[in-house]
Amino acid sequence: MAVLTEVRTTSSPEDLLQLLPGAGAIWPGARIFYYPGTGHTEGIILISSPNCPITNPVLRPILGPTGRILGIDAFIGDSIILCVYAPAQAADREDIFFNCVCPNLPTDGRLLLVVGDFNCLLDPLDAIYPPHRLNIEPMSRMQGAPPPADIMNTYSLQDI
Repeated sequence: MAVLTEVRTTSSPEDLLQLLPGAGAIWPGARIFYYPGTGHTEGIILISSPNCPITNPVLRPILGPTGRILGIDAFIGDSIILCVYAPAQAADREDIFFNCVCPNLPTDGRLLLVVGDFNCLLDPLDAIYPPHRLNIEPMSRMQGAPPPADIMNTYSLQDI
């Protein structure tokens, strides 16, 4: 599987593949699940191989109060995958995680995989910037980190 965030497309990814020569041949038979963006920002796509055992997919697009696309979930065996695209603005992250992500997490004991772009870090050691960028404050990405850490503790998730 592959998860793409901030794809910006307002139309179906299948439509885009028809416009790009050979793009549909990259992964023949792939299944695509998506929630569109605005053309300027947002949007999330989950692409699975034809052999990925996704059954009875249930798409639950979630639009947060900041206008950020939050996710799509698809069932894989007895587990669930939730794709998250959190706001880049630190002030908006807590609301997204507590009011949009938490209510949409399963409570029935299934295995859970949460993937995507959280726009924040749990550990400053994860902040890696290109050498040519100077005076970057890695702590800005630490703002908004407590909600994902709380979710990880509540659901016994591990940061890979």
